[in-house]
Amino acid sequence: MKIFCTAISAVCALGMAAATAVSVYFASGVIDLVIYLILAAVFFPFSGYLHELGHAIFGSASGMKVSIIKTNMFSSSACSIRPKRGGSMKRRYIVTTVGGLVINFILVLWGIIVLCIPSISNVYSFTAPSSLYLLLLNVMPVEYASGKTDGLAICEAIKNSPSAQVLIAVLEIQGEVASGKQLSEVEEFRLTDLPQLPDDDYNFAMLTALRYQYYTELGDDKTAEIYYMRLRGLGYSEKDFKE
Repeated sequence: MKIFCTAISAVCALGMAAATAVSVYFASGVIDLVIYLILAAVFFPFSGYLHELGHAIFGSASGMKVSIIKTNMFSSSACSIRPKRGGSMKRRYIVTTVGGLVINFILVLWGIIVLCIPSISNVYSFTAPSSLYLLLLNVMPVEYASGKTDGLAICEAIKNSPSAQVLIAVLEIQGEVASGKQLSEVEEFRLTDLPQLPDDDYNFAMLTALRYQYYTELGDDKTAEIYYMRLRGLGYSEKDFKE
């Protein structure tokens, strides 16, 4: 599926780049065409960073702390989300997730607008091809080997899927703890009365880590050990338990 989606995104982006290059050539000549191609190529690796920056900007506006972990045009980019407070978590999560797509859309739209305004050089449409590539790649509601796309994450949250229910529950508790509540003060049912997820769902690992921390704080070392070993079995390290 990733190869198929990547191919579609790449073909559309290259088609836009080619069409724009032709427009630049006939409007401004060879020199501006070369400048456009250079700028488009240089901008390409920055598109992934701007996508993740979109998550950070929208997340910050929604009371979420977003840290950019890595950016990569041809493999998965990633950022971590940590709520600064509790409340309205589903809405805030969706807003944070849609942020990267909005930034990509704006950069694509800017490239199209530039082509329609004679007073602005077509060269400045260099942001469009790589932004279109990332927009299409991330808006499709699919799951790659590296994880879920923004489109799929948003769809699951809207539909209140089991995976999304677990994620929102974990984020809500994290938000309350960030506001000063002790994890041990959280009602136990909020960590246990949740849908059962498969082991390969990352939200399952998040919930398991939270349960480990919860029972550790309660002083229930026996139960905490169960979740500790479960996490170890999933391949997570001691460092992962604390984050």
